Amino acid sequence: CTNPSFVLNASSTTTGATIAWTGPGIVSGGNGFSPTVNQAGTYTATITNPANGCSNTASVTVSVNGGQPIADFEIVNAGTNCSNQNVQIRNLSIANFGNVTRIIVYWNWGVNNADTTIDDSPVLNKLYEKQYPVFNTPSQRIFQIRMRAFTGTLCINEVVKPVILSPVPDVRINTIPGICLEAQPRQLSQGFDAANNTGQGIYSGPGVISGGIFNPQVAGAGTHIILYRFTTNDGCSDSAATSITVWPRPTANLNVSAITCVGAPVIFSSTSTSNSNQITKWNWNFGDGNSQIRNNGDSFSHTYSSVQNYQVTLIVTTDSGCTSIPATRTISIHPNPVADFTLPAVVCLPEGRANFTNTSTSGGTVNTPMTYHWDFGFSGGTSSAENPTFFFSNTGPFNIQLRTTSATGCVDSITKVLNTIRPQPLANFTVNSNEGCIGTSKQFTDVSNPLNNTITGWSWQFDDGGSSNLRNPSHVFNRTGVFQVKMFYTTAAGCNSDTVEKRVTIYPFPVVDAGTDHIIRNGGEVSLKSFVRGCSGY
Repeated sequence: CTNPSFVLNASSTTTGATIAWTGPGIVSGGNGFSPTVNQAGTYTATITNPANGCSNTASVTVSVNGGQPIADFEIVNAGTNCSNQNVQIRNLSIANFGNVTRIIVYWNWGVNNADTTIDDSPVLNKLYEKQYPVFNTPSQRIFQIRMRAFTGTLCINEVVKPVILSPVPDVRINTIPGICLEAQPRQLSQGFDAANNTGQGIYSGPGVISGGIFNPQVAGAGTHIILYRFTTNDGCSDSAATSITVWPRPTANLNVSAITCVGAPVIFSSTSTSNSNQITKWNWNFGDGNSQIRNNGDSFSHTYSSVQNYQVTLIVTTDSGCTSIPATRTISIHPNPVADFTLPAVVCLPEGRANFTNTSTSGGTVNTPMTYHWDFGFSGGTSSAENPTFFFSNTGPFNIQLRTTSATGCVDSITKVLNTIRPQPLANFTVNSNEGCIGTSKQFTDVSNPLNNTITGWSWQFDDGGSSNLRNPSHVFNRTGVFQVKMFYTTAAGCNSDTVEKRVTIYPFPVVDAGTDHIIRNGGEVSLKSFVRGCSGY
């Protein structure tokens, strides 16, 4: 390690070549191929071919570590070395002069001497590191680190220092149950140190606020990674992660039938969406003091008893317990119209004309337009007029129905029986004689069948301009001819009978002609020829 000497060796392929060395510390053999030197420096050999005088040179640098090395190192972060972190040491080894040429580090000296790091190019302050086996207990472990420093092959120095490692926590985290977006913030408690080290755990991740509180509104819907880091009192830490799912709120949506009338079923249905999982509960509030919880979104009905506006609310809940923002709809319950009409007092056949008077009202404080549908009791007998006129062909009776629809689609109907259709009564009369002379009186006698009706008026037409409204009139025909005498009557129900017609023939007074005048002798005879004209029937 002191006053070293070294032999340099050179060679040449030229036969008979000569060599000459230059440089500091040549002790001997300066003109030979293996000189001895005792100083560090650069030595140059000049080789010459004696045959032609040509030469070439080669140089070598010699480093001489002539002093005893001083092995030393320091442990980086010596205050806190955790078993899950690499242990670093910094090389502080030096030599009196020259350089340290080799470092060997024994990481577990005395226990496992084969666990080494060998460095043939060491420099001052170079770092070496080692990952020791990770442990959670006991509280601490001590490992002996041995460092050997070399200057050359013979000069060696070593130092041994302990490194103290602290245990790391065995951090675990259980499954965190999912949570609804609208839920209250929740205290996280799923993380723990299975090694029971003393220390403190901290949660982090989306939605985690101070104190390990998870706020789903801050995190938002979706799946989030939650990290739990536990740090022991020695400053050693480890972490574990798991996920938490924030379920979105379902979306409530309700539909109401277009027609909403008091006392009539109003149809409700749900088109809500779960957004996650399944909807299991539909909570309806109808705004009239009634509510209903249903287990499906199918259509159903609810009946309102008063005319007014109602606010309907629907809240849906999923199988995860997540509830929607209430969906609301204001609906107006409309009054029903009041259908009514008056029947004709009597309908007379054969015309059968029946006039119906519509007395329906819209049901509200202000009458609004309405539409109507009449059914007159037999196939094809319908009308949409407000006050229709219909013609019947028989006495019935008929069930007359009026269906009234308001402008808001509300409906009322009423049915009445029309049983006042009267058959046409039968007219008939007699005359004391169907023939007569001019100026004679004819007696007419009513022999009609009023079909259980009371006759209240008669109408006679004698075809000569004369008329009468007596039941049994007499009439004098003052001109000759054939007269068609007609009679009909009117009943107390206002129905006219059929018209009966009979012929009366009126003749002129008779004209007598005795024939031609004749003159005859006394006692003579003559044949007289006479004839009569008019009233030949008498």
